[in-house]
Amino acid sequence: MSLILGAIILFFIISLVRQQRRNLRLYRQSLMAEITAMEQERARIAADLHDELGPNLSSVKLRISSFELPDETDRVQLEKTCLHIDGLIQRIREISYDLLPSSLTRKGLSAALQGYIEQVSAGAAMQVQFHATDGVVVAEEKAIHLYRIVQEVVHNALRHSGGTQINISLYQKDGMVVLETADDGVGFDHYEKTKSSSGLGLRNLLNRAEMIGGKMFVESGKNKGTRYTFEVPV
Repeated sequence: MSLILGAIILFFIISLVRQQRRNLRLYRQSLMAEITAMEQERARIAADLHDELGPNLSSVKLRISSFELPDETDRVQLEKTCLHIDGLIQRIREISYDLLPSSLTRKGLSAALQGYIEQVSAGAAMQVQFHATDGVVVAEEKAIHLYRIVQEVVHNALRHSGGTQINISLYQKDGMVVLETADDGVGFDHYEKTKSSSGLGLRNLLNRAEMIGGKMFVESGKNKGTRYTFEVPV
């Protein structure tokens, strides 16, 4: 009877473990499909903004600039309108770059991150520094996720860390692409943060890393800043 009871308990334990693994696998597949669809939609919108809306606005500016207006007031208004269109074109370029930087597919992850950091640093209260070693090669699918990870980390640091500096490093070691970020902010308890509703950003980072077969490590403490390390197989 003891053997039979033990076998039944063991069977239920094994079944429960298998079901949990199956649920986790289905969840990850669903998450991957959702994020893939989102990235495809971002790429489509970025292409539409860059290839259609931007050139159309440039064409409008060119046409109205050719108007010959005798009245000085009208000429001043025309000049202001052209400046406004220039601002719209620039904003479209920024939005398109945020959605999907063209340099990511043309020049690779390091160049795309460098461009993003330069764009963010221009108007940020924190000093953002980026360093990448030569020869870092990342597949495009993984590069997109690593780029989004950096965006999320920098965004969180600017909003919540209260620090003055964040350093970002990208290098290759022992068959792994390693992405490290470190800020000098107030820090947080990442275990408690993950459990709370405000820990969605952390879960997004972890999901991104796991989707490309990587791992995420977090070091943080009160007034000790926050360090993220992401290791992804080449």
